[in-house]
Formats: sequence, structure tokens, C-alpha cells
Amino acid sequence: MHKYTVSFRIEGRFLVPSEVTDILGLQPSHVRVHPSDENYNGRNSLWSYSGSASQIEWDSLEDGLLHLLGELFIKKNLIDLKFTECKKYWWCGHFQQSFDGGPTFSPELFRKLADFGVPLFLDNYFSSDD
Repeated sequence: MHKYTVSFRIEGRFLVPSEVTDILGLQPSHVRVHPSDENYNGRNSLWSYSGSASQIEWDSLEDGLLHLLGELFIKKNLIDLKFTECKKYWWCGHFQQSFDGGPTFSPELFRKLADFGVPLFLDNYFSSDD
């Protein structure tokens, strides 16, 4: 059994997540605000968006990515213009109960990811049925 989560993330030391929400007009799925400079712990502020659909887990990683790309591609120029100093990336969680199998990707998905121009990070998690 394989399940996937997908989010688009913007991260930066001086990022203000509420400003990202205002600029993009999208409600984040998760935010993190780093402490003030005197207490900075090396973790950046983060704005994360998993899409407007109520679906948070996907049976297909490609379906999740294509859905999110479809929502965010119209905001790409705004993202590129306003968040030049920030780290931007696709974060994908792969939750599996066995060591076989995994996602497959079409050339169409690779083209769309390349056109969007940010890295993809795939984090794998294993859990047993016990």
C-alpha cells in the first residue's frame, strides 16, 4: 500500500508566511515562523500549500503533483517575482508498508515540473501493519 502527500513550499529566514498568503491569495496548509534573530535556531520560516482540494493523500504521486501544478501554474510568474530570495520546492511524502513498488512518472509530468522550475524533494516513510 502506497500513499502520497504533495505540497508546494516557500521557505526563508526572513519570510513572513502571512505575506505569502496575501500575495498569492491562497490559504496555506501549514506555516512555520522562525524565532526572532536573537533566538534563531537555523530553521527558516515556511509557507506550505497542499491545494484547494480536501484530498490530502493521493494513491498516485503523479496525480497529486499534476493537481497542484494545475492550481499553481497561473501564479508562477508572481512566485518567481516576489520570492526570489526564498527556497521554493515541491515536497512529496511517500508512505509505504512494503519495500517494493513506488511512484511512476510520465514525460508530461516531467515537462510540467521542468517548466515550473523548482526542485522536487521526495521523503519516504515506512510503517508496518502491526
